[in-house]
Amino acid sequence: MKTLLFCISLGLLIVVSALAADASGKWQFKVEFDNGGQTGEPVFELKQVGAKLSGTYDGPLGKHPVTGSVSGQTVTISLKGKRDSGDEFELVYVGKFDGSTKMSGRLTFNGNDGAKWTALKQ
Repeated sequence: MKTLLFCISLGLLIVVSALAADASGKWQFKVEFDNGGQTGEPVFELKQVGAKLSGTYDGPLGKHPVTGSVSGQTVTISLKGKRDSGDEFELVYVGKFDGSTKMSGRLTFNGNDGAKWTALKQ
């Protein structure tokens, strides 16, 4: 009985691992702010090790390091930086994978929900 339970548990672990998305690679984002006036097309270079993400953002706000995580099909990417004016900012992208080469979600800017985004793996 213990062997059967072990085999079932191992099989479920393998299935869950296979379903977890891999965010590693270069991603072209398209961001559309809810106010209708602003858009952006940053590029993210991401590296995933286990559930943790690291990498870089290169876009309208310059080039910045990013951190994040992947849990199942959910991805979270965060970055902090300073504008040329010295004002600090924080962006948090939260979304879901749609297959292995596409993801989409919502962006908060300094804690305020304000944009939708889509991304394609290059």
